[in-house]
Amino acid sequence: MAKTDQNQITLPAEVDSLEKIQAFIAEFGQRHKLPAEAAADLELAVDEACSNIIEHGCRGMNPGEISLALQLEPGRVAVEIRDQGRGFDPDKIPPPNIHAPLEERKAGGLGWFLIGELMDQVEYRREASGNILTFSRRLSR
Repeated sequence: MAKTDQNQITLPAEVDSLEKIQAFIAEFGQRHKLPAEAAADLELAVDEACSNIIEHGCRGMNPGEISLALQLEPGRVAVEIRDQGRGFDPDKIPPPNIHAPLEERKAGGLGWFLIGELMDQVEYRREASGNILTFSRRLSR
């Protein structure tokens, strides 16, 4: 069951929630009249983060929930994503070789890289209650 308000939503950490998360992000962008590029970057970064939580952080376990909070601040938009999946060390994620020919690249592995490229600030921490990922992007570049 989804819990939501205008700037926050909590859903089960499962694939079926991704469409609802995307709709929530799109509605937030429209309501706050975010610039098209900022809105698109926000949608992609949140989708990558939530997809990784579901696919990697929660695989094989009771997935719990994903809580997503958005905040419009002067000149930027900030995101906080909380989940109860497995923790990870971002420093151990190898950078993708984006210059390799397509046939030599393995599928996947771009999520964390894309979030870092699309957002201006990205922070991850593990607490007793679970994972907390925060990121933000300036509205204009």
